[in-house]
Amino acid sequence: MAWTDKLIDYKNPHSIGSILRQRRIAPLLELVKQCYRERGGCRILDIGGTETYWRIIDSDFLNAHNCRITLVNTHRVAQSGHPRFTHVIGNGCQLDFSDYAFDIAHSNSVIEHVGNWQNKAAFAAEIRRIAPCYFVQTPNFWFPVEPHYLAPCIHYLPLHIRAILLFRLPLGRMNRPRTMAESLQTVQGISLLTEPMMRTLFPDADILAERICGMKKSLVAIRR
Repeated sequence: MAWTDKLIDYKNPHSIGSILRQRRIAPLLELVKQCYRERGGCRILDIGGTETYWRIIDSDFLNAHNCRITLVNTHRVAQSGHPRFTHVIGNGCQLDFSDYAFDIAHSNSVIEHVGNWQNKAAFAAEIRRIAPCYFVQTPNFWFPVEPHYLAPCIHYLPLHIRAILLFRLPLGRMNRPRTMAESLQTVQGISLLTEPMMRTLFPDADILAERICGMKKSLVAIRR
């Protein structure tokens, strides 16, 4: 197994990435419990999510809290056919659901991929519109190790330098681009956020920090 798999293989419950995820989602589980107490069930909209992600939560917990999870993606993702999950093709910046159609809106490491600030603002507005509670996680720009490239400080370099490095070097678990144009497109598709940016996008949320060695690795916006 490659060293990157040992770090961030989310199918492996013992990888560092899986352990950190399990710790990070504790507030999400509290939202689910609160929702179940009030409504006897929990309708979750996960924007950009997969069924694999939800395996970090014990299936008995999801069953006991009558969770139904709708996964929205811009493309088809792997489907198990489990009745808990509904798969929808859609755009997180313009969702085809009515206001408060769900109990909890959820997004994990997606908002940094939706494009420019206008898109990020539209994405955040949809999150806030679609459910009374939400849980939105994103990597912190100021954490020194970039989580996609798994390289220190690479995200502080100019865009064209990042594209050259990605084109020439094996970085993290990312596929090597075949052309410089593809590399530039990939790099442009990753723009990490800072804590002030998250507070601006989610003014009605608490912004929590996931820390490693005292440093803020990722940011989580939660509206309870």
